[in-house]
Amino acid sequence: MVDGVLLDWEGVLVDTGQLRREAMLRALADEGVPFDPLAYDERCLGRSVQGAAAAAVGGAASDPTLVELVALGAEREFAARLAQGFSLRPGVARMMELAQLRAPIAIVTASSRTETDVALRLADLHDSCAALVTADDVADVAPACAQYVKALAHLARRRLWRTRESRRK
Repeated sequence: MVDGVLLDWEGVLVDTGQLRREAMLRALADEGVPFDPLAYDERCLGRSVQGAAAAAVGGAASDPTLVELVALGAEREFAARLAQGFSLRPGVARMMELAQLRAPIAIVTASSRTETDVALRLADLHDSCAALVTADDVADVAPACAQYVKALAHLARRRLWRTRESRRK
């Protein structure tokens, strides 16, 4: 039996790449940061918003305030674009429905807790998840190994609790 399924909603359940890219480019432009859009994939793709902002600005050490302003602007812009609507990848709703019958599903993502909650609620998938581990849940810049360790620990505690409950019956 599978102990759990770890998924990221961004890029797996929903293709948010273009929304994320547009939000970061807009935030950089709003703060007057020169950035070549062709360099986005190389420098920002797959990073947390904070990590992408630092990479785009030239590193957190260069100007931490500017990095924070760009990250906040990108999060705000992304949330606004997400709220306008998005589509699940084909077959995701059915896959989630079937997968949760076999094993608990944990979302592990470089996205923030707010973005993740909003997206999962809009997609009507929030209740399908046994655990959510976001960039807000670890000290390291996401994606980080600590996120997966945290998700696996949650699933292990959940399994232990269920085992104890079944023995009581």
